[in-house]
Amino acid sequence: MKKSISDNVIPRGWTLEGLELIKKAGFDGVDLWLGATTWFQMETPDSALVQLRRRVEDTGLVVSNVSTALHWSTVIGRSEGS
Repeated sequence: MKKSISDNVIPRGWTLEGLELIKKAGFDGVDLWLGATTWFQMETPDSALVQLRRRVEDTGLVVSNVSTALHWSTVIGRSEGS
């Protein structure tokens, strides 16, 4: 079994350092969080995403998942109105 951990446990601005800590801690991958206060947002250009992926892979990790909460307000609004 391979283990991964979410990038939201790493302080903002620690992209490379955070990836190195994740690898050193014994994880195989990183779950990237898409949102307002994380390593990338909806507006992040493709070139920056390619660079982030390279940093992940250069550290010896894989991107195991991409998570987001951007849709929660829509889902919550629907369930409350039902």
